[in-house]
Amino acid sequence: MIYENMLQNIKIYFSMTDMQIRHRHIRRNQR
Repeated sequence: MIYENMLQNIKIYFSMTDMQIRHRHIRRNQR
């Protein structure tokens, strides 16, 4: 149970960071 909860939190964390990285990349390419 605890392990599954950790996995869920990790998925959420990675999805959030992925969105931030994508956003920065888009802003960088717009110039």
